[in-house]
Amino acid sequence: MAAMLITLAGCGVLTDKEQVDVRKQSLEKLAQARYPDFFDSLDFSGFVPALNQSLVYYNRLPGDRIIEFGPDQYTVRHMAESLKTLQAFLETRPPATAVNRFIRERFHVYASSANDKDQVLFTGYFEPTYSGSLYPDERFQYPLYPVPEDLVEIDLANFSDRYQGHDRLRGRVKKNQVVPYFSRKEINQMTDFHLQAPPVAWLENRVDRFFLEIQGSGRIQTPEN
Repeated sequence: MAAMLITLAGCGVLTDKEQVDVRKQSLEKLAQARYPDFFDSLDFSGFVPALNQSLVYYNRLPGDRIIEFGPDQYTVRHMAESLKTLQAFLETRPPATAVNRFIRERFHVYASSANDKDQVLFTGYFEPTYSGSLYPDERFQYPLYPVPEDLVEIDLANFSDRYQGHDRLRGRVKKNQVVPYFSRKEINQMTDFHLQAPPVAWLENRVDRFFLEIQGSGRIQTPEN
């Protein structure tokens, strides 16, 4: 089963060899003779929005961060440009035969190689809608906070190449030192957190707020629509 159609044919940048050896076991780069036929019952109409969401994600990351696919590595910048190329082509509403030819000529395809049973589990996310308000009242009492103004983000790759590809650290400054940021439990117990992050909306229960924070995206339906 074809797992990923992500990147234009191009070069990658190697970093930590041990890290590459571990991750390359889960994906296999296919030879062109093994490319599957790509098709969509909706004429790829759902593919462009999916590409848009991926671009939103990549645009949040440093352009030189490394993304690993099987034995290969690509920069975030390379990934984003690849998606834009595919997006522009799909917006011309080409037939399936043209899409398959375009992929074969321009892209690498990776397949899952995680086990010997040819089975793989893919997960996805949806964008939920919750009832909420821009202002607190008796019904909507639970604040939904934006990114706090005192949140500090640290990219260790700026200090040494050995940290290329590592996740960024997030914390806050306390007495000239960077310390871990408040936990969700601590934030919910604070009475003055709104000073660092004025609420963007108010929800009607803790459960909705919890899942919206975990999900990372969603819509809020206000009484004013």
